[in-house]
Amino acid sequence: MADVVYDLRGKVVLITGGARGIGLAIANSAAARGAKIAIIDLDEDVAAETAITINGDAMGYGADVSDRAQVEAAFERTIEHFGRIDVVVANAGIAPEVTTARGIDPDEWERVVQVNLYGVWHTVRAGMSEVVANGGQFILVSSSYAFMNGAMSSSYATAKAGVEALGRSLRPELIPLGASATVCYFGFITTGWLPGPSPIRSSPG
Repeated sequence: MADVVYDLRGKVVLITGGARGIGLAIANSAAARGAKIAIIDLDEDVAAETAITINGDAMGYGADVSDRAQVEAAFERTIEHFGRIDVVVANAGIAPEVTTARGIDPDEWERVVQVNLYGVWHTVRAGMSEVVANGGQFILVSSSYAFMNGAMSSSYATAKAGVEALGRSLRPELIPLGASATVCYFGFITTGWLPGPSPIRSSPG
């Protein structure tokens, strides 16, 4: 059976955490394949400035993915500009302090889960109608930490395991509707995302 290629020409791809790292790489790759791009990032000015650098039709909007209302507003602005959304890439995430579950501040632990898990849920929920209506795709960025030993990063590993479970749940629900979902499991990627002494840093997906 031949592989089925999802044609991105003319499709609108929305990417959270799209102003840098993995998200920006996805944005540039999708644009090169003919997609229109909506970058969502925490800082709207940064998102808008980054969109200008993309070779294609791109816009940038601000939203904190842990805030459902902000995410919904960013989706509405994308639809107002492009008229539709076909592909939603839930990529935005933050890194916790590297420490034990015993040592981490409870508020920080919960903030990581709010952004990395609930942020993905808010993104999926905001995009559901458009993705289903347009026979589109959800791409959920999980991590190898979803199944690796999460010692010293329990909040991150917990959130990413939840993202995996959400994606696995979505796929069989969406396929009968003509849409789909997939989960990405990145390892460590050089992005400058994690704190540390090296000028070239790596982030887990």
